Amino acid sequence: MRTMIIGDIHGCYQELMKLLDKVKFDRKSDRLISLGDLMDRGRQSYEVFDFFCHLKGETGDRCVIIRGNHEDMMMNAARYPGDGPLWKRNGGNKTIRSFYKNGTHIFHQVNWFKQNTVLTYEEEGFQCCHAGLVNEKIAENPPEVLMWDRTRIDRNDYCGKLTIIGH
Repeated sequence: MRTMIIGDIHGCYQELMKLLDKVKFDRKSDRLISLGDLMDRGRQSYEVFDFFCHLKGETGDRCVIIRGNHEDMMMNAARYPGDGPLWKRNGGNKTIRSFYKNGTHIFHQVNWFKQNTVLTYEEEGFQCCHAGLVNEKIAENPPEVLMWDRTRIDRNDYCGKLTIIGH
């Protein structure tokens, strides 16, 4: 089984499809790990969501979707309307339009994101999160750090297990 790891798709469905085609992604045997930020900025956030929704349903554990700060902003905006302007300024408006064009609202999918995204993924040889770490043991980092932090990357002082991040 091959493992493909893709960071920050940001609603760019056509580019995602071209990339998967280029690497000859095989839905029947390959594993796909998304490092988060499926939505916002691009115009096809719904199509990216729909792709991952179906892929997760078909492949189960071979599709890993890490929660990024854009998923976090969307989920917070759904729970706390006062958080909506931050998300909308960071591409949320494009996501809302994309879902609306497809007859739904992104807020109707909050439970799907809660149930189908994870903050980390770890194997013997590597670990993944969206943003960064303050503790080299990935499971000991708070969610805010895993989804938002850039401190250790900016300082370039991490020397633990191979960690693959998006952001």
